Formats: sequence, C-alpha cells, structure tokens
Amino acid sequence: MEHLSGKVGTSLALLVLGLGRCTTSANGQTNYPNRFIGPANRREAISVLQGTDTLAWLDPRRVVAVTRAIALIRARFPELRDIHHSPDNSWLEVRPDQDRFVPSRVHYETPPMPCRLLCERKLLSTGIPGLDSIVHAWGAAVTAYGDSSDIATFYVYPPRPIDVWNLADTLLPLAGIASAGPVGWAGDGSRITLIPKGDTDLYVFARGGGDCPAGCTSWDFYYVRHDLRTNRLALIATRLNNAQEPWPDVPLWDTPFNGSFRQYHALRDLTVAAHDSLWWLRLHAVRALRHIVSHAQGRNRYWEQDPAEFRQLQDAAFGAWHATLGIPFHRLTDPDPQVRFSALHLLRELARKPYPAAGTDTVGWRRWIAAQPSQHPPFPLPPGD
Repeated sequence: MEHLSGKVGTSLALLVLGLGRCTTSANGQTNYPNRFIGPANRREAISVLQGTDTLAWLDPRRVVAVTRAIALIRARFPELRDIHHSPDNSWLEVRPDQDRFVPSRVHYETPPMPCRLLCERKLLSTGIPGLDSIVHAWGAAVTAYGDSSDIATFYVYPPRPIDVWNLADTLLPLAGIASAGPVGWAGDGSRITLIPKGDTDLYVFARGGGDCPAGCTSWDFYYVRHDLRTNRLALIATRLNNAQEPWPDVPLWDTPFNGSFRQYHALRDLTVAAHDSLWWLRLHAVRALRHIVSHAQGRNRYWEQDPAEFRQLQDAAFGAWHATLGIPFHRLTDPDPQVRFSALHLLRELARKPYPAAGTDTVGWRRWIAAQPSQHPPFPLPPGD
C-alpha cells in the first residue's frame, strides 16, 4: 500500500498515556478508543470522504450524511454488508526532519516512562515551532511515536473532521517537517470509494480477499448510485473476481485505478484523453500523468507496461514540460469535481507548494507554469529500475 510507514504497521502493543490503551488489528491498523476520533462508523465516513473536496476541513453535516448513506446501502444490498473501509484516515501523520529535530525539546503531558518497545505519548510541544503554532490554532492533540531516545512520527488529532491530504499541504512547507499525510498501515483490505457528483453520490464497494495482510489477491467490486434528491439507490454494475472477461484499460468510474498505460503511446494521447467526453477517462489521464512525472513516482510501477516504453513516454513528458503541465492546468476548470481535484493535487505536488488558493485561480498557476523551464530533467530512478 502507498503511504506505508515502517513502524506504524507493526503488531507491537502501544501504550498511550492520557489517551487510553490502543490495540493493533489483524490487518495492522491501530485502533484508538479515545475522544479525538469518535465511533467506528463515523471514522469510516471520514476516511471515505478523503480526497472528495479541496477543503482542509470536512463539513460535519456531510460526515453524518455519508455515515447514514453507507448504512442505507448495506441495508438495501445484503451482499455488501461485510465490506468496510479498511484504511482509517481520520487523523494526520507527520514525520519530522531528523537532521533538524532535537528529541530533547519535546515536552510530554506527563513525565515519560521508559520505553523498551515503541510507545506513543501525548505531547504539549513538538519542538517544531511552526507545527506547534498551527496545531495550537487548530486546537488539536498531538502524540509522539517512537522509543525513549528517538521520535519517529507525530500524530495530529484535530477536534473536527479533516481532509488529511489538504490539511497536510499546509504543513509540508514548514521547516523541520519531512512528510505529512494519512497514517500508514500494513497490509491490504476492503475499501469504499465515494465519488460525489452534485445531486448524486457514486460509491464503489470493493471486497478484498486472499492474503490481505500481505496484499489482497482477489477483489469484488460493486458500483452503487445514490440519488441525493430522492434517496434512491441503484446497483449499477458488479465486477466479481471470478469474471471471465478481461479488465478494460480504464474501469468504470476509474475505480480501481489500475495504472494502465497501454492506451498512451505518446504525450498527445494523454492530452486527447484529458479532453474525452467521459469524465473517468479524463480523470485517468490526469492520474496516469502523475505517475509518469511526479516527484513521488519516477519509475514504472505497473507490470503490464514495458519499462522501455514507460521511459520513452516519461522522456517525452519531461522534454515538453510546458505542454505536460498544460494537461492538469486545463483540467482546473473541468466540469467534473474529481478531475479538477486531481489536476490541482498534481500541480501542487509538482510545485512543492500548497497554493491554498482555489484551483480556479488559473492566473496564478499560469504565471507559475510560465516560470518553469521548457524542458525538465527526469527525476532519478531508484536503483535497479
């Protein structure tokens, strides 16, 4: 899984002072029975809502509505009752820059006990002034996770529902912070994807099977439409693991995102797909471009794509950098909200700046693109790729 952090996904028992005892589930998730997260069904709705908007704070009314909608779907379609969203993204993980971070500057709520194993303790201060200032303004609680001499990770528990990625964008520019994002977790598991479309919500319930602690080896997908005006539900399509027909290059609603590049032989193919009449084909083009050019990727992660062809497509994208940036730029005003969000996220990632202004601020983005070189050196590939 992406965003997997080495220490978080272990099966060690953690001691949380001031928060109560936490446990680790079979798939490696950490469960916190405390006041900062709330009931499991609410946490699930918060996690399902991640990435559905460009705002840092989720609307509490929306959290309630999605919680009820998921319960309604499970009641209406019994075959979906066992599908629950595995990743718990209701709080934020922040990793300090170890070169700048001094553990002795951390101030605990209670005197720290000796930690022979990894521990998590509630903090009064992180020792990173910028982070302390923002956390205080949020009214959030913070814990430190590590051993007695080293702080590996901070967890930030805001008092109200957050969009983890959007809130993380405000932390990344701060000195002393190496990374920020969803909490890492080990293994794999079932999940629920929400795709808002104005008066309609689209849900994809995905049931993972097989060796999920290591990575699910089978998947069943159920595509559900929820009309918010009439409250009517419809099961639009299913894709079961035992289906004989081959997967399309781009599945319905681009869910799951399979990373296929077979339909893109040149940069122009990506540009054409980004203007397709079907919103999920435009979305796939933006997502695929991110895996070609983003700082986090720079490598061929998809087995069906020949590495040489991948590198050729990547070189073409870097060689015509302004044209490449133009693909997400023109999608900032896309009629579909998911396409707009993905385009904005890609530009923010490439700019290495949060740009908190609305994605529709095309003047600011046009100015940034004009300041970029016409060609961009490819990001270095990891050894062996």
